Amino acid sequence: MSETAEEAGLATQEHNLPATEADLGTGYEGVNSSIFVMPRMRIVQPTSKEGEAGTFILNLSGEGFLSLHVMPIKPVAGRVYWEKGKNDMPVCRSLDGLVPDPKVENPPSTECIRIVPVTPHRDAAKAICPLAEWGENREAPECSEVYNLLCFELDEGFPFWLQLGGTSVKPFKLFLSAMNFRKRPPWHFHTTLTLTEKEGDLGKYYVFAYSPPKVLDQDQRAELIELVEAYRHETAQGLNVDDLIDKEAAGAGEAGQGAQGDPSWLEDQPQEAPKAKG
Repeated sequence: MSETAEEAGLATQEHNLPATEADLGTGYEGVNSSIFVMPRMRIVQPTSKEGEAGTFILNLSGEGFLSLHVMPIKPVAGRVYWEKGKNDMPVCRSLDGLVPDPKVENPPSTECIRIVPVTPHRDAAKAICPLAEWGENREAPECSEVYNLLCFELDEGFPFWLQLGGTSVKPFKLFLSAMNFRKRPPWHFHTTLTLTEKEGDLGKYYVFAYSPPKVLDQDQRAELIELVEAYRHETAQGLNVDDLIDKEAAGAGEAGQGAQGDPSWLEDQPQEAPKAKG
């Protein structure tokens, strides 16, 4: 049956409606998602070659951030070892903090640390590799502990990995503990990440800090759950290893107070984080 003049007019009118953003697609249909790189953030120190000291720098654009309002998704532990006096690639590294990266040739040990139960509710890290051991007088291990935190930036709307090591290890463990003791996964919280200025024997440096993690309300979690599902399977192994663990992110090769095996971080109460600067 032929269409009426009225139906034909409606069809023409619909065809002439302006396009919406949904009609235009993503704009990336000509490529596949395998080419995209997960953004990375790191702390800019006074000795850093790029970026403004005291900010987080985004690797993809070079943008600096004084603060980051985030939903944490998951932390990933790692380790890295440089020979003293050398600034080239690390001699050994681990992307899970337990065993060397398979790409490392002739690692000092086939195992970095081993997790052993101490109580029914608590485990401890036992050094297996001699480079991961603390000295008798609490000299830091030659192999440094590093962490990577997968986050979603709530104000800007993008995921990223945050690299931490050295003196940021201790406050980062307190940050994880502040969420874990409430028996909730990291993605139930939001927090503002900032940096605290410190002064040491070698001058000024900056350390990871955070505002008290607050629980997202049920409606917010419902809106964000698809993002969590999309990104929670991201792995450190999927990142460029040489970019993921660099010497600067590891605290210039120093394990830093609060690294595995150093019990001093347990003696502290959770920190009072400074207010965000921006």
